[in-house]
Amino acid sequence: MIKIFGKVRYHWQPELSWSIIYWSITFIPIFLAMSLYREQVSVPWVGLTFIAIFLIFVGLGFHRYFIFGEDNQLWIISFNVFKSLKVDIATIKRVEVTKSTLALVFTNG
Repeated sequence: MIKIFGKVRYHWQPELSWSIIYWSITFIPIFLAMSLYREQVSVPWVGLTFIAIFLIFVGLGFHRYFIFGEDNQLWIISFNVFKSLKVDIATIKRVEVTKSTLALVFTNG
């Protein structure tokens, strides 16, 4: 939970298996960049490119959160930076919480 500009953001990660896969893929460019730095005396531009890719993946990985709006809507912001999902809180039938997941069940209306 982070409070930014007066609104509380609740950050989340996807299912554990997807998180492990995503973060494993995220760390591949930084390890490639480190090995390229180790092999050369000068700064390789390919290594800097891999570091930039790593930073982009880290930024996208932390860009998952939801906000409770004043108009009784739940805004779900996920990996797709350009599209957020707005859901009326009244349409949520129940919230299923397990050890590793949280699922929202909606009414058909």
